[in-house]
Order: sequence, then structure tokens, then C-alpha cells
Amino acid sequence: MHQVLPLPDLGAMLVARIRSVRLIDMHDHRIIHNFTTEPMRPRSLRCHYSSRRKLQCGSLGIGAMGLVYAEAAETGDCVIQTYRACEESDTICFQDTSSPSCRTCCPWTRARELRTHVSDPGKWEALANGCVVGLRKMNDHSKQKKSRYSSPATGLRQRIYQNRSADLQRSQPDQWEVWLVCQLGRQSLRETRPLHDEDDSASHLMINELGPIVKVGLTSIAVGFGNEIKLITVGHERFGDSLDAFGNGSTPITIRRQRRGGAASRNHLAGKAL
Repeated sequence: MHQVLPLPDLGAMLVARIRSVRLIDMHDHRIIHNFTTEPMRPRSLRCHYSSRRKLQCGSLGIGAMGLVYAEAAETGDCVIQTYRACEESDTICFQDTSSPSCRTCCPWTRARELRTHVSDPGKWEALANGCVVGLRKMNDHSKQKKSRYSSPATGLRQRIYQNRSADLQRSQPDQWEVWLVCQLGRQSLRETRPLHDEDDSASHLMINELGPIVKVGLTSIAVGFGNEIKLITVGHERFGDSLDAFGNGSTPITIRRQRRGGAASRNHLAGKAL
């Protein structure tokens, strides 16, 4: 055992081991279900779930739950395991692991699993609305998509183009992107977008390593980025309000920056709906 994650709203807790996670009832210490996982880095487990429901049998139920953790392998992939109710049901029941008393309930043993790996994840967090959002350096494939130069014809022009592109890549600082995975709802979403606009002066900062990352509110994270703090919001932040984790399937992402010790900038990047 290397981590205990309480789920007070569900009257349960998660106990993480190297290759498994146990869902345990807090009151009678009963093992509700045992999840098989990839080899997991210690203390990396996060969890999000849909709104709880009171069932006819008196037990609590949820429509879906997501386990998010860092893989112990050298790649350090972010692994997202999502469990949804079976097709003939809409709720996963917490009362019994094999035979729930209500027909509309789905036992954990019949829940559908969706497992997603995010390679080179950088730093990430799992949000209360069911999304996992992270910040990382762009890879070579992403940078090629942003290139302003189109490939010319063969011959001398092609060699000039290749040399110019190589010089341009060497002269540019590291570029960063935000990635998003959301699969608690009816549709699975997976998108990326640049952290900066092309004319954003902050994109010229030489940042080798991200600062700390923390959750802010229900749908936002704050990330230390050089001499700035980036606030990344998925959807619309409603501080102090309750939030249904399923949302409506459209989650616009907004990025704001604030210099340490200064007021928040009015300019922000409003991204496309993800």
C-alpha cells in the first residue's frame, strides 16, 4: 500500500498498490471492488466521478468513475481508467459487488472500462468536472504542424527550404501546449492546443521546467511558468457552486496569466471548444 485516497461524498476510500486499486467502504471496511492497473508511481493516484445518486435499494450509485495516475515505467505516461455503467443500466451500485437488488443498477464487475494513455504528459491534474488537463512541451510533430513554411519543389529550392527550417527550429525557444482528456460523459474528448498565441511575448521565455501545479476551484488549474502563473480553465469556472461532472460535452478552454506580485492581465486566450 502506498496511497490512501478518501472519497467522503461516497462514504468510501481508494487504497492504491503497485498494480491495483481497492475501493473500500469507510463504514464497514468492506472491499467493494478491486481495480487492476498498470504499474503505478507512488502517490500519483487521482480520482473523479459523476454526481452521486440515491438508489431505490438505499445504496449510493454513480454513472461513471475515473482513476488517473502516472505509470511507473520510464515513459511516465498518464493513465486514465474510466468505468461506466453497463449498456442496460445507467448507475453503478455501491451496495453489492455482484448482484444489485435493482434492475437499473450495474455491479462493478459488469462496468465498462476505457483505458487511455497520454504519452509525455508533463504536469497534469484531474478536475472535478471529469476532465484531465496537463501542460507539456510540444513534440516535433506538433511543431511541424505550426510551421509557416510550405514544402517547395525538388532541387536547390528544397535544400534551401530544409536549411532554413532547421535554422528556424534551432532559433525558436521551447513551445508549450495544453492537453485535455475528458471521458466521463457520453462522448470522449481528447484535444491539444498551444499555450501561447504567436504574438504572445511570453512564448519567448526560455522555460526548462514547469513550476508547481495546483487545482483552483472546480474546473481550473494554476501552473508556475517562469515568472508567471498560468491559470487554465476548462469550461466555465463557478467558484462556490456545485458542479455536475458530466457537463454538456462542450468544454471551451481558457488560459490566463498573472505575473507574480501583479494584477491579472485582461488579455487571455479563449480556445476552441474541446
